[in-house]
Amino acid sequence: MSDAGAQRFRALARERFRFLEERGFRRSAEDEDASPVGVSVAYAGRHVGFLVSLDTRDDVVDVRVTRARAGRLAMTGESGYSRNLLSHLVEQAGYRGGFGRREPGARRTPEEARDRMLADWAELLERAGGALLADDANSLPGS
Repeated sequence: MSDAGAQRFRALARERFRFLEERGFRRSAEDEDASPVGVSVAYAGRHVGFLVSLDTRDDVVDVRVTRARAGRLAMTGESGYSRNLLSHLVEQAGYRGGFGRREPGARRTPEEARDRMLADWAELLERAGGALLADDANSLPGS
């Protein structure tokens, strides 16, 4: 992915997920990645982290819920945790709502489509992720 494309995605992600910083989460640049096929933005709280990523091969945006320790994401290893946000909400919070807006026939540029996906993920987290946003020791399973 080009540097300009990565910067555009990160700017869009920061805009859509600005509410995380307002709730005390901080960017964790050490946990972010940029490669020819994708880019990510990471946020870490006291106990919970989020990794917002774009895979350019499929042009798909994903949000992962992770454990956080000392301002970093702890996705693997002892007591690590990493799940897709929607899967986490279904399995851990009993979420049964919908996800994403379907607009038949809507044609978007790749940037517009990415912004729509980011907006959908951010809306889902704000609407159904109260326990995650609380960022306390019991926010994730196995804590």
